[in-house]
Amino acid sequence: MDAHTPDHRRELACALEALAVELNAFIDRVADATTVVELDQGQQGRLSRMDAMSQQKMAEAQRRRATVRLTRVQNILETRDTEDFGCCGDCGEPIPMKRLRARPDSVLCVECAQARE
Repeated sequence: MDAHTPDHRRELACALEALAVELNAFIDRVADATTVVELDQGQQGRLSRMDAMSQQKMAEAQRRRATVRLTRVQNILETRDTEDFGCCGDCGEPIPMKRLRARPDSVLCVECAQARE
């Protein structure tokens, strides 16, 4: 497969930058949902407290996943000026633009991702 064209590289960089903005906004939005759950024992029932704590744990997990993904996006953007930008981390071949358009932070081609599963 041929290397990505300069236009494809710019498109990918723009998509990654937009994804980084989106992930930062999401992390900021869920920040309030991850704070310590403080409920008035007299006003809230046991199930309400359990539900609030469950929602807090889910928000924490979502925030963790978004933070990991944001780190991956930032790491990929750091390689934008290298010839490896947009290439599979295992086989080194360029990842098809169709895949990168769907998920710009992909670091593996479909074949290598399937082989890892």
